[in-house]
Amino acid sequence: MNRTNLFNDRKFLIKYITSYSVLVIIILIMGLYMYKLGIDDAKSNLFKQSYIILSQSVSNMDNALRSMETLCIQIADNSNILKLEKMDTNDSLFYLSAKESMKYLTSFVPSESILPISDYYLYLPNTDYVLSSTYFNKTDLYYRLNKRYDTQYYEEWLSVLNDDNFCFSFYNMQNFSPYSSSPYLYLVPIGKYSIQKNITGKICFEIDGNKLHDLFNDLPLFEKGFLYAVDKEQNPSFFITDAQTPPLPQEEIQAAITSTSEHPYFSRVALGKETMLITSITSSFNGWTYYLLQPEEMVFQSLLSYHKIYSFITLGACIMSFLVILILSRQSLVPFIKVRTQLEDTLKEHSSLQQTLFAQKQIIYQSYITRLITGQIHNMNELHYISDYLNICTQDHNFCVLYITAYYVNHSDSEDVSSDILQTDYYYTLLQEFREAFGQDILIHDAASNSFALLIADDESLSLEDAMALHAGQFLTLQEKIIKNYPFYLFCGMGNRNKDLTHIWKSYQQAMQAVSHATSKTPFQPYKKLDKSWNGYYYPLEFAQKLTEFITSGNEKQVQEFLHLIEYENFSERRLSPLMKQLLLSDIRNTLLKIRFSVTSDIVTSSEHEHLLEQIDAVLENSDLDYSTLSNTTLWMTSFYKPKQQEGNQLIRTIQEYIKNNYVDSSLCLNKISDQFGISESYFSYLFKAETKTNFSEYLEKLRMDQALTLLQTTSIPVSNLYLEVGYNNANSFRRAFKKVHGVSPKAIRDSVKEQN
Repeated sequence: MNRTNLFNDRKFLIKYITSYSVLVIIILIMGLYMYKLGIDDAKSNLFKQSYIILSQSVSNMDNALRSMETLCIQIADNSNILKLEKMDTNDSLFYLSAKESMKYLTSFVPSESILPISDYYLYLPNTDYVLSSTYFNKTDLYYRLNKRYDTQYYEEWLSVLNDDNFCFSFYNMQNFSPYSSSPYLYLVPIGKYSIQKNITGKICFEIDGNKLHDLFNDLPLFEKGFLYAVDKEQNPSFFITDAQTPPLPQEEIQAAITSTSEHPYFSRVALGKETMLITSITSSFNGWTYYLLQPEEMVFQSLLSYHKIYSFITLGACIMSFLVILILSRQSLVPFIKVRTQLEDTLKEHSSLQQTLFAQKQIIYQSYITRLITGQIHNMNELHYISDYLNICTQDHNFCVLYITAYYVNHSDSEDVSSDILQTDYYYTLLQEFREAFGQDILIHDAASNSFALLIADDESLSLEDAMALHAGQFLTLQEKIIKNYPFYLFCGMGNRNKDLTHIWKSYQQAMQAVSHATSKTPFQPYKKLDKSWNGYYYPLEFAQKLTEFITSGNEKQVQEFLHLIEYENFSERRLSPLMKQLLLSDIRNTLLKIRFSVTSDIVTSSEHEHLLEQIDAVLENSDLDYSTLSNTTLWMTSFYKPKQQEGNQLIRTIQEYIKNNYVDSSLCLNKISDQFGISESYFSYLFKAETKTNFSEYLEKLRMDQALTLLQTTSIPVSNLYLEVGYNNANSFRRAFKKVHGVSPKAIRDSVKEQN
């Protein structure tokens, strides 16, 4: 039909325009609905991003508090300090005991530097003295002369130290010293960690405001936002604010938070003139709740651009649609819309899939490197899988870890300032320099904000001395280049070499120890060259967590290697005094005691286990132990957690049943099942393929397509809605998967069923 005839036939024109106008309106409504879904999804992602960042920051805070607790345990175990607490000041041995205690506290100065504190001291109320690694003075003299606090608040300060209600919480110190960098005081009673009775002294930590802020430095505050932390009783603990955050009354903040439902993940409240979004997390370590408050208008400001783009696209689509109605014929219009829609869906799916796969690959890659270097490999199957994934050749190679710490050099000042390299443009530059210096095949683990752990493979024929010389030369060449071209200065520690990759965590720990001894004169420090003649034992703070991980995962091989390392470092490489030996054994015993308290009735499943548990309790009740007894006890405890035979097969059968009952869930994926059953994605993928001889994704697709075929043959569900019944979000994806599995389209199957009936 030509254009003249179209305009002459008024009824046909009205019918034609009306029918296609309805189609345009339907398309616009669908577009509005998809736009709403897109905006809601974007908002949800912003909430989730804030929650993930807050979770990591809270985890960093909990780790810091755990480290402080470990320090308190070691101090509370010192006999001189406990004796000093109860001594008479007129006793001739009083000051001698104080001197020994100060010497003991000096050994913790390196540990103090990694904690979020500026200073810590011991308050001894029975003698009215304050003890630290550098001072031993009367309480009032310590307040006025050593700390130089405002004297009019002395009684308030003293009452805080003597009040147990202030323990395990942050107390604001701004009244005592308004210009101090330590705004909070954190008190821990010595008696909580001591086996002696009537110990009234306290360990007082002065929290460094800058270090505390650094723990939460990644939080997106959007200029007007802030972090508000409260303790278990909902009493305020501390604030973290942006430089531009306006001051708000504490009562108003508390009222806004309590007006929300009981600790929701996300909520929205009015605070002053702003509408704030609240993301909250409760710490599993001490029960503190952290509230991240962000201004809503700033958080969602980036979404305004999408609104403008969508409005422009919608207007253009309307104009184009009505032009098409008037110009194109029905025969050309319908195929055009169909082809265009399918093409756009395909391109969007392809682009989204590529982005998702790339992001997941990077996350998994870094996760595997972290697990390998930090010793989180539980069996040889996982080791082989991860080695293949990371393309590590273990044959004829020895492995070592280089721990490199980078310090930012502020050329405008005379001092060097440590900087968060991960937040600068130099991060990827440094990674590239590391690969150019040590080889493109090295694996790099982000150990801290300004530290990197490099896993390096050496030829087996290369001796340890030659390897140290080689890597020292590589590092010094790198150091010279970095100093010349970038505002950084590097220090490097090298751990001993290991043939077995499951034990590479030892080299990682040794490299961290070695780098702490590096100086500007000797920036490269091998652990093998360290002077170990000093009278200190080898049991870093993180070893307690490492031993706990090995025992509770039932990894007997790693536990034995851990015990051999402790024995070699302390009894072969060092000559420990009786006191140091006792302190070492006490630390190991404390670690075992904590693990012992986690043994539940679910783990003790037989009379042999009950008898063994009684033996363990009998050993740990005795504070006078030798290393051999502690080693045997450690292996006994590991036996409780050893995995049962065929557990992997039974687990996969349980998961198969779970998939069968939940295949309709469109969010069912590898990550969700791993979280549901508490295993890693890589280990689950390995077990699943070993048991079923097929990949998880292929197994799930085949199950869904078989069920779809059954529904087509036995029900009258419309083909257009069938994808929803088998766990798909997109009809096109469902049709492609169905045709791939069964060779024909769903419509062809339904038509054949109708013909047979």
